[in-house]
Amino acid sequence: MKNLKEQLSPEWILDCTMYDKKRNALVISPFYLQEKKISNIIITHNKFGSNEVFKVKTDFADRRGKK
Repeated sequence: MKNLKEQLSPEWILDCTMYDKKRNALVISPFYLQEKKISNIIITHNKFGSNEVFKVKTDFADRRGKK
């Protein structure tokens, strides 16, 4: 597996996100995250080490057809 710094490079992040100017929002595409084997999106309260406020699983498409 590639090292973490290479895996989370700025180019990679730009491929998975976009800025929606109309709603002033950061939009994250679960489809592209799944291609990189990322299964969760976590938003923290303040800094990276702080409590999580919101967590979304991105592997919902994989679980839909599996039992």
